[in-house]
Amino acid sequence: MRFSKNHPFIIGMIHVPALPGTPRGSDKIRNILSFVRKEVSIYWNAGVDSILVENMHDLPYIQGRDMGPEIVACMTRICSTAKSAFQRRNLAACIDPHEKMVNSLRALFSALPGDVQDKASKVTYSTYFKDGNEYILARFPGLTEEGTGSTKAEAKTLGLLQLCENLVDEEKLDQKHVIAKYKDEHMEQLTNKTVLQHFNSYCKEKNLQLQMDAVWDDDQKKFRGSVYVDGELIGEEFGNSKRGAKLKSCWKALKTKNYVGIQILAGGNKQALAVAQAAELDYIRAEGFVYSHVADEGWMDACAGDLLRYRKIIGAKDVKIFTDIKKKHSAHAVTSDISLVETARAAELFGSDGVIVTGTATGVETDPTEVQDVVRSVSIPVLVGSGVTMNNVHKFQSASGLIVGSHFKRLQQWDNQINIARLLKFMLRVRPECVDYDKVFMTPEVVEEELSDSNGCYELDDDLDIK
Repeated sequence: MRFSKNHPFIIGMIHVPALPGTPRGSDKIRNILSFVRKEVSIYWNAGVDSILVENMHDLPYIQGRDMGPEIVACMTRICSTAKSAFQRRNLAACIDPHEKMVNSLRALFSALPGDVQDKASKVTYSTYFKDGNEYILARFPGLTEEGTGSTKAEAKTLGLLQLCENLVDEEKLDQKHVIAKYKDEHMEQLTNKTVLQHFNSYCKEKNLQLQMDAVWDDDQKKFRGSVYVDGELIGEEFGNSKRGAKLKSCWKALKTKNYVGIQILAGGNKQALAVAQAAELDYIRAEGFVYSHVADEGWMDACAGDLLRYRKIIGAKDVKIFTDIKKKHSAHAVTSDISLVETARAAELFGSDGVIVTGTATGVETDPTEVQDVVRSVSIPVLVGSGVTMNNVHKFQSASGLIVGSHFKRLQQWDNQINIARLLKFMLRVRPECVDYDKVFMTPEVVEEELSDSNGCYELDDDLDIK
């Protein structure tokens, strides 16, 4: 996984409905899969970097040693579905970061009740100055919500987002239409030629150096294609010709930017690793990696030695292990003489791929000072694991990644549905460059060409701008 130096990696939580065999379990697996696909679609269209799948509804939890095979079986199928859905993507959005956010905002605003849309169409604007900068204020007659931005389109967009967020929390805005629209946009596709043209244009626009090479590989008896952006290898694949190898490597680069992880509660770290290996996931979130502690479920033993040996045995070396330190919902009196920084250093020494700092419970804000202390003390990635919101996200810019769950949900409760408006507002806050506001209120262009999928013939497309 590649963490950006410019902004934290955003990980959206998928809290899977209670699994069969657990006290609250009542859904058939097909219904659970449908739920997961919907949330994956929402997260993808909002532009999150990763999703983390967790069985949080399986209350009350049991420890990994007591877990039955039904949990591993269900989570494997669920995570395979999530992985597939998260990477079956609109490639136009992949190479144009404006596109999916613009489409998401259009889908959301189109779901507003007719009377609200009528009021929103009569928006009025005024200007004001703050800290020497000029801003535009958008107001909607008959509505209390308003938006502020540097342009009229931005102010109107943010005002409508605030309106949508409130209506979803009040259960006055049905998001089913939005989810259906997301699914339609999710399947919109392009031809090979158009994909490459857009990819090349995007790199030029952003002053990124795009380089494609192909060399003969004696072992494979094929050409090995490579795609580099600013000197970094982002895609490599084989083909029967130089052009085919380059094209396949381009496709691979565009299809491997998103990551999926898993956590199995409570302390089901080996089980999570087994699922990740079977479902080809990218990472797990592990509890109790170093230093034992008392959790809701009882005494939790440290597991670094056993877990890393198990990863070696099953050949899952590519699966990263991100580990909670001084974990939430736990008592750490027995290790009260060991600081958070010392715990982080121990996790790094014992082979953790990244440490997770949290508040005391789900949804409770993590202490920004503690995050900064850990960042300064270890060389591995540091992630924030609880309590991140749009209002405090600026405090965690030093972190490598932010795991967000409760804040994205209706009423900011982890067990509710996603509030799409709040999710989009958050992503606009952390990725201010991810949308062209002027496009939101334009008539969307219809893409008529269809994409020949990865099973298509790359060698016969003579129109491709590839040599």
